[in-house]
Amino acid sequence: RGRQAMADPTPPSPAKDDESDGGDEDVLKVDLLATLDDALAYIQQSFPQDDEAGKVRARDAALRVADDLLGGDPAGRDLMDDAVDVLQTRTLKRVTAQPSGRSFVCVDAAFGGSSGGRYACWKDFCTCEKFSEAAARVSTKVLCKHMLAARLAPLCSKLDTQDIGDDQYHSYISCRYVEL
Repeated sequence: RGRQAMADPTPPSPAKDDESDGGDEDVLKVDLLATLDDALAYIQQSFPQDDEAGKVRARDAALRVADDLLGGDPAGRDLMDDAVDVLQTRTLKRVTAQPSGRSFVCVDAAFGGSSGGRYACWKDFCTCEKFSEAAARVSTKVLCKHMLAARLAPLCSKLDTQDIGDDQYHSYISCRYVEL
């Protein structure tokens, strides 16, 4: 679709002068990604997901919060649409190394991609090309559709899991050995 990964649209806060009087030049900087992560964690804790109705409420709340935070900007709207498409059409699996607990999410790539058909996503990094291109252009945090889908997947009942040994972690990062 030709869409790009989205850099955090939060404007940078002005540099604080040591002689600041605490007046109007002190601006609160909101980190949208941290806000999204906090909201999704709150939903995870607050909405019991032990029945179908609870799962639907958690999914709807997660999608609504993400849309409220990202949907006001055209790039954010496109990112949200693309992430929902990933959730609906691809397989996502959290791979967790034991006993350390290190983990990443493996996402099927559309049409094979340059990674042989799969991307590895962490909270602040994805192996997809759009993430790399966007991260090289800006100095703020970057979020691609795979990373957003990985954040939303647990609340949308779209995340499978696989445990591996710590000694296998580095081999699995390529996602080559992950069974999707």
